Amino acid sequence: MKLTITTADDQLFSLEVPGDIEIENLKVYCEVECGIPAGQISLLWNGQLLSDGKKSLESYGAVDGDMLFLQKTVQGKLSINAMGN
Repeated sequence: MKLTITTADDQLFSLEVPGDIEIENLKVYCEVECGIPAGQISLLWNGQLLSDGKKSLESYGAVDGDMLFLQKTVQGKLSINAMGN
């Protein structure tokens, strides 16, 4: 599945990953692209935090061509900007 990833600082990149990729592994792919350590990455899809690292991307309902929002965590929490506040 092809995904577009966008960040709070307007970085944009595409990833080609299997649909059954676990979220924790997807974060590693993102780390390679953006330089943020995987352990400090939070991913949101359709406003939903993809918080279960063992859950697959498909199990959240994501499909080919979707966009994810990548946010660097701040002390284990999303920054306020990620939630639109």
